[in-house]
Amino acid sequence: VVGHPVRHEYTVIGRKVDLAARLMMHYPGVVSCDSETCYYSKLPAFYFNELPKKAMKGVKNPGVLYQFMANKQQITVGKAPMSVEREEGYPLLGREKEIEVYSSMLKGFLEARAAGHKNYNNVLIYEGPIGYGKSRLLAEVVYRTAKEGVRVISFELAKTDIKQSNYALQTLLAIVMSVQNCKSYAERERVLLSIVKLCSGALHDSIQYGLRAEQISKLTNRRGLDMLVISVLHTPLLLTQRYEECVQLMQSLEYLGNRTRISTAKGWFYAGCFDFLLYSGFAFRPFEECYTFVEESQSDPNLVADKSLMMNLYSALALWYA
Repeated sequence: VVGHPVRHEYTVIGRKVDLAARLMMHYPGVVSCDSETCYYSKLPAFYFNELPKKAMKGVKNPGVLYQFMANKQQITVGKAPMSVEREEGYPLLGREKEIEVYSSMLKGFLEARAAGHKNYNNVLIYEGPIGYGKSRLLAEVVYRTAKEGVRVISFELAKTDIKQSNYALQTLLAIVMSVQNCKSYAERERVLLSIVKLCSGALHDSIQYGLRAEQISKLTNRRGLDMLVISVLHTPLLLTQRYEECVQLMQSLEYLGNRTRISTAKGWFYAGCFDFLLYSGFAFRPFEECYTFVEESQSDPNLVADKSLMMNLYSALALWYA
C-alpha cells in the first residue's frame, strides 16, 4: 500500500497476475483463461475453445489455455427471452406481406383448434441479411399471436448455440418448466429433480428436493426462483395431505406477491388456490375470485409470458369444469 491515507493505491502481484498479463498480450481480442479457471467456473465444456500454444515470456508450462465463448445473457423473469420486444403504440410498418402470410397460418390454426383437430402444424421461416428487421418482425408475430389468446413460447438462438447438442429442445423445456430464471446449474437441478419426482409419483422425494431448492432460493435472494419453488413444493405437500404446510406456503406466496407487487407471484398463488379446490375441497379463495383472475390475466403481458403459469391456470380450470 503506497500513497497518502486518503488516496491509497492497492496492487496485486503473483503468478496469476503475470499469466493474465501475458494472455492479454499473446491472445488479443479474446477472453482467455487457464485450465484452473475453466474448471472452477463450473460451466459446460461447450463454453470454451482450446487455444493454440504460444511461448510466453516469464511463464513456463501454463498448461492448456482456453478461449471463453461468450453466451448471451438474458433477463427472463416474467418476460419472453427475446432481444427485441414489440412496444405498445409502435406497430410494425412496411411488412404487410410477411404479416399477411403469418396471419393466414394463424387463422388456419385457430379454426383447426375450434374444430377440435389436434394434428395441425405448420412452419414459417423468415430469411434475410443482418439488419433486415427479422427480430422486429418476430416481435410483431409474438405480440399478435398473444393477442389472439394463443400461448406463445419464444426464444432466440445464436451461432454459439450450435456447439451444444439439443440446445433448442433444452431451452424450450426450460421455458415450459419455468427454470430459465435459475442462474446456476445447482438451482436448476434441484427444481427439475423436484418436478421429475413429482411427475413419477415419488411425492416424498419431490418434497425433499423442493425443500433444498427453497433453501437455495432464500440464500441467493432470487424472487423469480422463490415463486417457482413454492409452487412446485406446494403440489406434493397437498397430495400427501400435509395441509398445514401447504397453507403456510400459500401464505408465503400471497405475502410475496403483495410485498413485491409481481403479478406472476399472484398468478402462482391463484394456481395454488385452484389445486386446493381440486384435491382437498378446501376453498382458500372463492372459485369466483380465482376465475376472475384468470379472465383478467390475458391483459397482463407478464402473466401471458409465463407459459408454465398460464398452463397451470388453464389446466386447473379445465379440470374443475370436467
